Amino acid sequence: MAHFTAQPITEDLAKLNNAIFETAQDNLKRDLTEFVQVFENSNHVKEDTLAASYVQLTNCSQSLQAAKTRKDDLQSIINQGNKTQEEMDTLSTMLEDIKNAQETRTPPFSKETAEFLEQLEMERQEQLKGLRRQQDKIEEHYAKKTRESTYRNLVGSSFFYS
Repeated sequence: MAHFTAQPITEDLAKLNNAIFETAQDNLKRDLTEFVQVFENSNHVKEDTLAASYVQLTNCSQSLQAAKTRKDDLQSIINQGNKTQEEMDTLSTMLEDIKNAQETRTPPFSKETAEFLEQLEMERQEQLKGLRRQQDKIEEHYAKKTRESTYRNLVGSSFFYS
């Protein structure tokens, strides 16, 4: 009988692991050492900065919860705004319909108004004719008086008094 051992399989797996992950692990080690070197040599990062960053990170969950409630509030505001916009659109269409109906509809008593204005115009014309007749009569009367006066002055005034 033949005995199988796991030793060659584990060796092959170790080689496969090194082949697949060795470059990634080397890159990660290199990046970490570079980060540590930059972090240690940097003058920008102080203890106070680290403490403030830590506080901000620990308060992050509270801020996320507040943001979630604000998101819900914003969503309700957006929904209310959409409803308001729909109502405004409805009112706008209603106003346009009313405006169009008013433009196409004749004003009340337009026929009666036209007849009344026509009657007024006719009365005005008749009154103007009457005024012209009276003016002509007055002009005739004064013309006659002027002729008589002229005649009297030319012929003499004794003729009219006798």
